[in-house]
Amino acid sequence: MKYLTGSVPRYLILTLLIVSNTAFGNPPLVTSGGEEPGLLVLFQKNAETEKGRNGNITSFGILTFKQGSWDFTDGRAGSTTGGALRYRTTDFNGNYLARDENKNWVVQIKYKHTGPYNNDGAWYIKNWSSDLKMISLQNDGGGDNWSIRAGNASDGWDTIVNRIALGTDYNTFTFVFNADGAGLGTVDAYINDNLVGNFTLGHGHYNVDHIQLQGIGAGTDWFDFVKIGDKQSRFAQQWIQQHDFTVQALVTLYYTLQNIAGRNPYRDAGFSSLLIWENDVSIFSKNEDTSQLTWHFKVPDNDSCSINLLNPDCHDSVIHDHQWKFDQVTQKFLTYDHEINSTAPYKGIALHLTDEPATVGCASGDEGMAENFEFKVEFQNWLRSNGYPNKFIWGNLKAYPEHSEQEIYANPIGCAGNHPTNYNYEQYVEDYLHIVGPDAISFDKYPFACLESETQNNLWKFYFKNMEVVRGKALERDIPYFAFVQTHGQNIGCTAKEAVRKPTEWDLRMNTNALLAYGFKGINYFRWSEERGQRDALIHLDINKDPFISDQALYNAVQKVTQETKNLGKSLKHLRSVAVRYVRGKNSVGTTNPLPKGTTAVNSPEPCTGSYLTSIRAVVTHRTSREEGDLLLACFTPDEEYDGTTHEGNIYFMIVNLYRATDFTPQAKQDVTLKFDFGSSGITALQRLNQNTGTLVNEVQLVPDGGSRYHITFDLVGGEGYLFKYKIPGESFIGLE
Repeated sequence: MKYLTGSVPRYLILTLLIVSNTAFGNPPLVTSGGEEPGLLVLFQKNAETEKGRNGNITSFGILTFKQGSWDFTDGRAGSTTGGALRYRTTDFNGNYLARDENKNWVVQIKYKHTGPYNNDGAWYIKNWSSDLKMISLQNDGGGDNWSIRAGNASDGWDTIVNRIALGTDYNTFTFVFNADGAGLGTVDAYINDNLVGNFTLGHGHYNVDHIQLQGIGAGTDWFDFVKIGDKQSRFAQQWIQQHDFTVQALVTLYYTLQNIAGRNPYRDAGFSSLLIWENDVSIFSKNEDTSQLTWHFKVPDNDSCSINLLNPDCHDSVIHDHQWKFDQVTQKFLTYDHEINSTAPYKGIALHLTDEPATVGCASGDEGMAENFEFKVEFQNWLRSNGYPNKFIWGNLKAYPEHSEQEIYANPIGCAGNHPTNYNYEQYVEDYLHIVGPDAISFDKYPFACLESETQNNLWKFYFKNMEVVRGKALERDIPYFAFVQTHGQNIGCTAKEAVRKPTEWDLRMNTNALLAYGFKGINYFRWSEERGQRDALIHLDINKDPFISDQALYNAVQKVTQETKNLGKSLKHLRSVAVRYVRGKNSVGTTNPLPKGTTAVNSPEPCTGSYLTSIRAVVTHRTSREEGDLLLACFTPDEEYDGTTHEGNIYFMIVNLYRATDFTPQAKQDVTLKFDFGSSGITALQRLNQNTGTLVNEVQLVPDGGSRYHITFDLVGGEGYLFKYKIPGESFIGLE
């Protein structure tokens, strides 16, 4: 369970004061984006204060600095060496602001202590102006002996929980304020997501605006992060569960949605919705053939450094040459000229689209640079404050970079911008979530290259790493996450190293099922229609602008995989990813395959409590050399909204065949063997959701191996995935009730 919101509204600034016990210093300013008070502190190794557009204000929430008594020698962590550091929340102008006592808030502190123990406080959560004591972590003497305390009416402390042994590793402390609407409420205290207390503050004030990090031992107190934000809403997860599983294709031209020989190819592909990509409003205003579908629309980008409407460093002539407007006569988005109000285009377009009854979601920008995240907040706040609070707003991020991770911070040309030292992809995703605050995030990475060596390189070095980071950061915020899947590429003369090829059916199925195993809740196929003269999409236009299917085999594969995805999605949209493990196979000479960057091998600690799985192995069926292909093992539990008498504590697991034979024959099939030891549980069978029919296989028989041990062997074609749960009397398969 996670609590910190992704939504920290625009123009939030933090003020840092380096203090002794009696004297305050002059604060340099650092920004995190937002209108209301909030706080994000992320320490980076050997990082100096970044000089942004406003003196000491860093660019858009990238907090990389080294100050006075801080010693940055432990990765991103900062270590106190004496005195204290105080952080206050401020607005964009540096005016101090406190949290609203009528709104739910969350404070998170990730802390460890590694040296001698002193009988003192490690950190304090307070209100600055009144110096009210709110929450603290205290060492109670006698070594590793700590307590969490709450402020009382006598300007003292009440103990909430004591005799805490923290060890020397990082522990995350989370405090969730649940407002009652009358300026009061209660606070839930968690250590590493375990609830340890619920309390009120004796003085009755909850307007937090100040965190003091105390140096209680020289070089022994470490802070990996400190955060303040709004309590996470359950809107996004509820939206996912209330709608059909999102499977859609990116469409740019109305013409490509027309019927072919009396049938509509988009509708026949089985998609659950339509992803409209900004430049042809006729897609939904004129097309009746897909009118039964809901859609997501992508508003024109206003955050790209070269075309940003709001960025003062971008030249006007560049801005106005690239912006869109909606023309009522032609029903098209047209470019603005320099005479038109530059802040109007995307708001006017969004208003038009959100008024359409079928609009359920909005993609707010595409592949934005980190230095411009702040500008997305204005649109998002505007949309939510103008009568559209139930529209599902998500953003698509850049992929994990193949070269320098500095690429994802700022456009190297066109605008002034900083490239903070040690900036990485994890920080990029974290900054987007904290500054922009979307309902969901997405990424796009297209791994299938013309050269098979490049495909393997893309998968092992970049693609799995990308899934790992997006999954991990989204789960921290308890929001859904989407991804784009490759359905484009060359199919003739595909030889260039950087070029991509059209995927095979096995590629497509593997790509999609790997994402499902990682817990992704939306699949966007890129792309449906050609644009700007590119001829590598599913649908092309002839000289008369009549559509035709460019690759029937790939279209057929999309049909199959889309239906399989929707069938599995009946359950997966109600499940939360708890672990993903990579099962390494062996090549034809018996050498173990490499472990993709960022992944965890299956022989790591047991990923799912009560999974009972003791062994997993696959053998390629059409190879005489007994080659073993790679697999994914993914584990899930029901989302908290579905916890109850029929689902609480259930374990689901998914097996995905990652094998792709380079000659693509015959179907890259593998025989998979799973072994179990059920102990005293009484379990003797599994249940499986049939991905082809969407129905339940009520009893998957296992082969007894003596006592409580069983096994099962089944085959999976290339990229195929099976979703199982243990058959327990009285427990239904979630989503199939």
